[in-house]
Amino acid sequence: MRNLYCIYLCWLLIIPNALMAQGSSKNERTHQWHQQARVALSKGEIEKGVVLYEKIIKQNKNQAEYYWLLDDVFKHTKQHPKRIALLQKAIKNKKTSFPEQTIEKLGLAYFDSGYYDEAVLTFKQLKQTPTIKRYIAQCETAKTLRNNPIETTISVMGNQINTPYDNIWPGITADEEVFSFTVVEGKTTPFSNLYSIQEDIYQSYKLNNNWQQANRLPSPINTPDNEGSQHFSADGRYMFFVGCNRKDGKGSCDIYYSINNGGTFSTPINPGEPLNTSFWESTPSFSACGNFIYFASNRPGGIGGKDIWQCQVSILPSGKLSFFNVLNLGERINTNYDEISPFIHSDNMHLYFSSTGHSGMGGFDVFLATKDSISQWNAVKNIGYPINTASDEIGFVVAASGTKAYLSSNQHADTQHLNKQLYEITLPESLQPKKMKTVKGIVLDKKTKQPLQANIEVFDFDTQKTISRTISDTKTGLFTAIIPSENQVGLFAKKQQYLVSSERIDSSSSAFYTIELQKIEKGTSFVLRNIYFDFDSYELLTNSYAELNRLIEFLQLNASIQIAISGHTDNLGSNTYNIALSTQRARSVYNYLVQKGIDSSRLRFEGKGAENLNIVTGK
Repeated sequence: MRNLYCIYLCWLLIIPNALMAQGSSKNERTHQWHQQARVALSKGEIEKGVVLYEKIIKQNKNQAEYYWLLDDVFKHTKQHPKRIALLQKAIKNKKTSFPEQTIEKLGLAYFDSGYYDEAVLTFKQLKQTPTIKRYIAQCETAKTLRNNPIETTISVMGNQINTPYDNIWPGITADEEVFSFTVVEGKTTPFSNLYSIQEDIYQSYKLNNNWQQANRLPSPINTPDNEGSQHFSADGRYMFFVGCNRKDGKGSCDIYYSINNGGTFSTPINPGEPLNTSFWESTPSFSACGNFIYFASNRPGGIGGKDIWQCQVSILPSGKLSFFNVLNLGERINTNYDEISPFIHSDNMHLYFSSTGHSGMGGFDVFLATKDSISQWNAVKNIGYPINTASDEIGFVVAASGTKAYLSSNQHADTQHLNKQLYEITLPESLQPKKMKTVKGIVLDKKTKQPLQANIEVFDFDTQKTISRTISDTKTGLFTAIIPSENQVGLFAKKQQYLVSSERIDSSSSAFYTIELQKIEKGTSFVLRNIYFDFDSYELLTNSYAELNRLIEFLQLNASIQIAISGHTDNLGSNTYNIALSTQRARSVYNYLVQKGIDSSRLRFEGKGAENLNIVTGK
């Protein structure tokens, strides 16, 4: 948040003041020109600022710091040829102080210009410290990436999204209907006054496949303080964001969340420890499975600089979240430098993030890590040029469909348009995650037909793993669930004091699901739709276990409930045969529950032949 923007301004203030402390008339003029240059740059008058710094250099030819100062102005305004000419001039002047540092800066200017061979030759003139060796290795990596560009289309998003200020941290819901981002109001150039900027969250809705004019979110999300780095849960129910310098904050910047019910966000909640600490926490990303939140922090215990961490999450029956067990993602992800803006795709397997530590094109590059079969992170890879450039690429997010991504960068900046803009990117197949989609539905009380807030879980039959978790809207009962585009999955709905409900979801269907939950009463029944047997068999198939395990959890939470399990068959065969087979099938479910610890005294079973399979509750 705010501290991300103070580095350059501090540089402008500190170095000249140290050099001007001598008090001569020459230094007084230099000080006056420097103050005028700072004011000009803060107003966006770049050329005026450059002219003033050129006057300072002319008067202080032997002081390298002033060359460096102008080099930094040229760097932030993408005038790399001028950087090279300026630093070459400083090096040719044998009386200029700190020649090795100036040579290093010349190498960096070549690197940012894409002159990698020249950069290597320049760096090789210096003592081969670990830093210089790293620069040389980065030149080779950048050269390889540029010579092997990926096939992609990068388009700047229109004026409905981008503002005249810095536009950062894009976010999009899984149904691709809501787009959010952070606007650094007042920041039109890298030199805008730190105290004149304000960070707020903006949001746009899609209408007829076009993004509408984005608007600043009202209170309670945005306040007179800074808010940003927002992230939607995949279904749009939760918004996570970063608030800085708040009264309830643990540190300078903390992660908050708010719950959307009936189109209105709740008062933001600061979860406190262990998610937030007295250090810096930012750029949150919530997994679709509802188990983890990923974020960046400079807290102790990391690898170095800003690291990416994960924190386990539990969605409570009330819809609020519980956070526990914070873990650093380790050396495969983190380096001694900075890693920020993690984004976990809704397939729960692809993690995109920005890093200055892994080798790339320069500045922050976007990298990709994927999980292996035992949920460990594989080695990361640079997603390639031209998505990554010598500029900072941050806030990379990928739509649930996997084909589109969004990014904040100033890679196409010029001296008239220096602000960071948001880009839409068409991803090549090699960078695409698993394709996901959304299904929508509503949860109602079966008797009153009133909307209910319930916990919704989508699970994979084969792996038994949770794909997505969410809650239905308190006011409307509506929910959005995330499913793979090519799989048949199960959906499980539960609410305290109600019987559970299950559905079989076919990803090829666009059906709207109405789930009616019935209060727990003697004699009421519910259907398990995801229990499977082979034809003419009573042996439970393994893809039944996922739903049965969720039934076990329900029984454990409701210890006073006794149930009768009724089995069923198709209508082929005689009634006598079907009754016998269905009884055996009900017995198989009974045995599984008993083996998993459910007291047999709470269970009984019976066969119903060609009738539906029901679970009937009793006292």
